[in-house]
Amino acid sequence: MKGRKWLKRLIISLGTACFIVLIVGIICQYQAERAASPNDKYMTSDGYYKAVGVPPYCVYKDVLKRHGEPMEIKEYWVRDTLFGYYLCYDCITFLCVDQGLVDGQRDKIVSDPSEILCTRFIVTSDAYTFGKNKIKVGSTKAEVDWAYRRNMTSFEVPGHGGGYIDGFWSAVRFIYDENNRVTQITFNVDCT
Repeated sequence: MKGRKWLKRLIISLGTACFIVLIVGIICQYQAERAASPNDKYMTSDGYYKAVGVPPYCVYKDVLKRHGEPMEIKEYWVRDTLFGYYLCYDCITFLCVDQGLVDGQRDKIVSDPSEILCTRFIVTSDAYTFGKNKIKVGSTKAEVDWAYRRNMTSFEVPGHGGGYIDGFWSAVRFIYDENNRVTQITFNVDCT
């Protein structure tokens, strides 16, 4: 009899201890999530660049180094001023702009474009995925909303898709087809 009482008390004590450890773990996880910086809750600018294989805030020559010669190079004009170049590849296009022009330090683009900043890329195939939810071309609008809307400011532009702004000068925009599937993802960082 004494042995059974001791065993019963041991089982109850161990069960209670496990329950307390579980509750403390849940509380600690909740507190850690509340204390996390906004950057810990979603993909950062650095993460988007890394996902497409270039260094964060890369320049023209970094894109060429990683992706090789583009299929096409298009000029990017603002009013009557050449601001930069689109580097067009099979499933991704990079926009590199002369930051000196944007900042008003120069009135024409530098003669050597190798150092101009990559400020935008446009993904048009499922070759690239973003974030822990693996959002890509082909994802549904519901999947995108689930991955982004909880943590970022959203915007919708009729006929031009919708997107999310992280509050730290970068935005991601999604274009959807008639079936609410992503056809294009544009990541833009504003360095001004």
